[in-house]
Amino acid sequence: MKHNITKLTITIIFLFFFQLLYSQYEVSKKISEIFVETNKKEIRKFFGAQDGKTKILVLPFLNNQQKPDEYSDDIARQIASALQLEFQNKNNIMIFVKDEFDGNNTKIIKSFSTTGTNINYYENLLKKFRPDFFIEGQYHISTNSAGQEVLKIEYVNIKNYYYKTTEGIKKKALKSCKSSVPEADKTLNIKTRRFIYANGKATYYEKAEDKSLENLLSKIAASLQTKFLAVKPIDMNISEFTVKVMNTYQYIIADKIKSKVVSEEDGNCEIIKYISKDVLLQIFEEREILIKNYIKTAINAENELRIADALLNYYRALVLLKTHTNYSKMQYDLGKGNVKLSVALPVRISNILSNVKYKIKSKEEISKVNTNYTIEIKYKNKAIQNIEYKFWNGNGYSKIVRARNGIGIVELFGTCSSETKNLKFKTEYMFAVKSKEDLAFVAALDITEPQRFPESSQKISLSGSKNVSPVSKPDYSASKEINTGKSLKKSYRTRKPGTAKNINTNTGNLNTKSCGEIIEQITQAVKSKQHVSVKKYFTKEGFEMYTELIDYGNARVLNCGNNYKLVKMNNRNVFRSVPMKFTFNKKMFVENVNFIFNDENKISAVSFALSDDAVSNIMNSEWSEYDKFELLSFMENYKTAYQLKRLAYINSIFSEDALIIIGHMLKKTVKNDPELKKIKYSKKTKKQYLSSLKRNFAANDYINLRFEETNVKKSGKLEHVYGIQLNQIYTSSNYADKGYLFLLIDLRDPKNQLIHVRTWQPEKNSDGSIFGVDDFYFD
Repeated sequence: MKHNITKLTITIIFLFFFQLLYSQYEVSKKISEIFVETNKKEIRKFFGAQDGKTKILVLPFLNNQQKPDEYSDDIARQIASALQLEFQNKNNIMIFVKDEFDGNNTKIIKSFSTTGTNINYYENLLKKFRPDFFIEGQYHISTNSAGQEVLKIEYVNIKNYYYKTTEGIKKKALKSCKSSVPEADKTLNIKTRRFIYANGKATYYEKAEDKSLENLLSKIAASLQTKFLAVKPIDMNISEFTVKVMNTYQYIIADKIKSKVVSEEDGNCEIIKYISKDVLLQIFEEREILIKNYIKTAINAENELRIADALLNYYRALVLLKTHTNYSKMQYDLGKGNVKLSVALPVRISNILSNVKYKIKSKEEISKVNTNYTIEIKYKNKAIQNIEYKFWNGNGYSKIVRARNGIGIVELFGTCSSETKNLKFKTEYMFAVKSKEDLAFVAALDITEPQRFPESSQKISLSGSKNVSPVSKPDYSASKEINTGKSLKKSYRTRKPGTAKNINTNTGNLNTKSCGEIIEQITQAVKSKQHVSVKKYFTKEGFEMYTELIDYGNARVLNCGNNYKLVKMNNRNVFRSVPMKFTFNKKMFVENVNFIFNDENKISAVSFALSDDAVSNIMNSEWSEYDKFELLSFMENYKTAYQLKRLAYINSIFSEDALIIIGHMLKKTVKNDPELKKIKYSKKTKKQYLSSLKRNFAANDYINLRFEETNVKKSGKLEHVYGIQLNQIYTSSNYADKGYLFLLIDLRDPKNQLIHVRTWQPEKNSDGSIFGVDDFYFD
């Protein structure tokens, strides 16, 4: 008999088209009765043929999160009991319920299917009991139109244990059935193990609601207190701390709490608030996903020498980890297998900070009471792409300096300028700037004990630092290193992060002496603020842009050893990467500035350069050299227009019928699907977008953009039309965010290059993609 079963796989699937709102025990009892009664004939025909010697294992049913819970146990028990009664104990009916799994069952059990990633686990489970057949099923909880919770059975499978043998498969579907539970009995009993609930009483409705919510949150916190003992600050009791931890979830938990009105009579209102324990588990699972996404982003940033981004994401992961019930046990692979994050994250942050090295590159005495130092910053001996730091100015720490491409700045005034023996730096790792997209982190940062890293502080001696002239004559011998023709792609593809070579493809017609002398004059004018003296070197529009640039944060040219790059980009001579610093109320930025010369050797435009990595990604794309340079120039002009608030220019580069889509994070998650994250997309006309942009420009003292993860793709068969995807980091005086930008750019008319599609989304899609050329039709 056993030999015959090995050649038989029977999968009997039937759907219950009924919805039961009932207490835990009664629901499972009705399910088992319907299961057996409706299909009695077929069950008898099949199991009866086994001569009363069949071993049947009933597994707990799965909820809508593919996990077992209290309902799962009861359904399994009741079905097993009903089968025993039906066959009068002739068959060996066994149950395997949740309580018999090992301690962390809700993490181990993903599905009771015998295929997929957990096949070995289930195979071992079945080998332990060696049944002839096993029964599994799934149900989910939803909400009906009346706002009531509904339990619905999705399927029940009966399979033989020897599932790998598929010869002679026979299938026999049982009859579908509907519940005969009377309407009067369909009442959800929330006072069970499956829910946390609390009531509130008051003389009027709104007060009763507030009280019931307050009581429920306190009850939730009380049930979780032991989970947070390891991270509780010393000066806070565990009850108070747990309540505050749960407040960091307020942006998602509020919409998951349900209400039931007991009484709404004036003077005697009573409301019960309740939440399913499964939903609470889901909330913590979403937080775990967020933590691990931060870590994944941090690892990528560290590999690309974007140290500011790496530290930001590692630290945010660490702070949020302290608000998770699985703080002590959560693991992640940081490169050498899974490690406990509570231990590994602080070590990772400490190691990064230890490998950041500051070094004086040049010293410039502006006056007797003002000395500037240009700082070289490396990570593991490689130029850092970005980093933020403060320095000691004699009275306290300076405003935050955002450095890029390995170059930073220190400004000392007064007695500190002449008497300081050492420069003291503090690398930023907390990044407490409030962002609308990081509400959970901001809330968590307010309640958790800040973790200190002494490695963030570093001191370097000023002895031996030599004063150099503010701007010495540029050394154009570097032009010999400029790549030409075929070597261009090779050098970009093989370079290490932070070591990009110059991007010139044609140096034959550059008037290096004239351009160099003009740049020298301009840098002197920036220092002396005698800007009118260099007006003759600009076109009218070029000088307007130069003036806007100088006004952008009190610009100053940095002395970086004459690392200027004179290149030819199509029909334009470009003096690239002149390092300048821009100072605002609370922040300083270091930016590389480009000066674009026309064929009359006058500066027709200035622009902020993209990062080395962004330049590299564009230049490594497979398209024509001409188009790559046009894309690079377009994106640098785009960045410049937003930072200098050039609304008229932005108006000129968007087509009149441009499609503009902006994504916003919502507080509410999509019901029963944590992967469909809280993002609402809205479509704007060009007029609406520019109007919003105008208000944004007026509300901010400064705006700064950075682009990373740049990817270029051609739009179908159209020549000179491209889609470019970028990770955009946006910083302004009152707001900061990061997200993914897509632009569909039309380069067909060199004098009228246009954006036809612009999309921005705060996160990637669930499959890791973002909007791109394949999502839009264009001709």
